[in-house]
Amino acid sequence: MKFICLVFLLTAVSLFGQSMLKEEVVVTYVYNFGTDVKWPNEAGFKSFNIYLLGDDRKLKNSFKALALNKKLNGVKISFKQVNEINDIRHAQLVYIADDKHGDFPKLFEKMEGQPVLLVTNNYANKRLVMINLIKKKDRMSFEINKANILNNLLETKP
Repeated sequence: MKFICLVFLLTAVSLFGQSMLKEEVVVTYVYNFGTDVKWPNEAGFKSFNIYLLGDDRKLKNSFKALALNKKLNGVKISFKQVNEINDIRHAQLVYIADDKHGDFPKLFEKMEGQPVLLVTNNYANKRLVMINLIKKKDRMSFEINKANILNNLLETKP
């Protein structure tokens, strides 16, 4: 999965001849995670529901652009930005922005055992993460806790 994301990012940079904005890189990673994970009820999706938990305007705009221009796993992307955990309904993927790290343990508990992929950003408690983006200076990488992904009834594609 790391290789696919790296190839995509290098291709995007070379095609456009410029660096991608930080938010565009995050959204690209999230999109690729969505393509590399399999949901048990994926065939019945009418839309692929991505939520942004947090108040980051630039991320919100990047996710909106993604939803307008892409499909994920063959279906239209539905995007919503929320500030409260209880506003997340019928999600397949939730990205937790930095300003909502304090809410993540409650969200993790609420989504436990449900087919929802949670993507965090520099989250310190590695036992709770599923996919955690790591930003260091001008580089971004990620770490995966496959056990947590499997515990939420999800699979990683080969």
